[in-house]
Amino acid sequence: MPRAMSVLAAGLSVIAVLDGKALAGDIALIQDGKPVGAILIAENPTPAARLAALELQHHIEQITGAMLSIRHPGDTTEGPRILVGESEATRALGLRGADFQPQEYLIRVKDNTIVLMGRDWEDTEANRAEVGCDTHLRSLGSWRKTIDYNSAAGREGAAKEPVELPGVLDDQGTCYATYDFLERFCGARWYGPTPLGVVLPSKRTLTVPTAEIRRSPSLSHRQWPRRRLADYQDPVEPAYRGADASLLPAAAVRRREMGRQPFVLELPCPVPQEGRQ
Repeated sequence: MPRAMSVLAAGLSVIAVLDGKALAGDIALIQDGKPVGAILIAENPTPAARLAALELQHHIEQITGAMLSIRHPGDTTEGPRILVGESEATRALGLRGADFQPQEYLIRVKDNTIVLMGRDWEDTEANRAEVGCDTHLRSLGSWRKTIDYNSAAGREGAAKEPVELPGVLDDQGTCYATYDFLERFCGARWYGPTPLGVVLPSKRTLTVPTAEIRRSPSLSHRQWPRRRLADYQDPVEPAYRGADASLLPAAAVRRREMGRQPFVLELPCPVPQEGRQ
C-alpha cells in the first residue's frame, strides 16, 4: 500500500475509535442511557460546591437523559466518582481548597475518579460580616442571591430546592472547574439566561478522557454589560417573556463573570441596596 494510503487508513482508524468509543483510561459516567457513576460532595459543602453538584447533575441529565446521584461521605458508591469541592475524599488525595490561589481550580480525570474543585468562599460568620463593595457600589452580600434551583433549571413538578448562588465577587473555584468540565468534556454552552441561550448536545453514552487541568482565568476581572431580563426575551417565542428573574444571576455564574481582584473596595457600601436592579 502506498505511504499516503497507509497514513489515510491509520487516520480513519483513529477517527473510528474516537467516535463514541471509550479508549483505555477513559472514565464512563453514562453508558447507553444509564448512570454508572455518582457525584460526591461534603456533608456541609461550600455554596459553590453545592451549586456545582446540582449543575453537573442537571446538565448531564439534559445531555444523556440519565441522572447521576449526589452522595455524601459514608454513602455506598459503586463505579466512577466525581468529587465536587473539598471533602474527605479529596483530602485523602492531598487536595484542599485552601491550597489553591484565588480563582484557581482543578479538573483531574484519573484512576476512575474525577476531581472538580478549587478555592471557594466558605459560609462562616466572619465571611458574612466582611465589609466591601464592587465598583457599582453593590455590597458583597447583595450578590449572593437565593433561588429555587429546580425552577430556574426548568425542572417541572420538582420540589423546591433553595440554593444560595455564590456572589460573583466570591471565590468559587469549584464552580469554575465544573463549568469548564461541562464545556470541555460534555459540550455545554451558555449564551443567555433563558433556555434559548443554552446549547447542549445529545448522547446516550458519556465518557471522559484522562486529563489534568489546573489553571486560573487569564483575566482576573471579567464583566459583561449589565442587561435586564427583557433584553434576553425572544421576540418571536412568547414563552420566554416573563421568565424567572433568578436566571439572570445564575447565568452570570455560569459565564464566570467578575472575579474578585482587584475590584473590591474595602469600605462600607454607601448606597442602599433595596430596590436596586
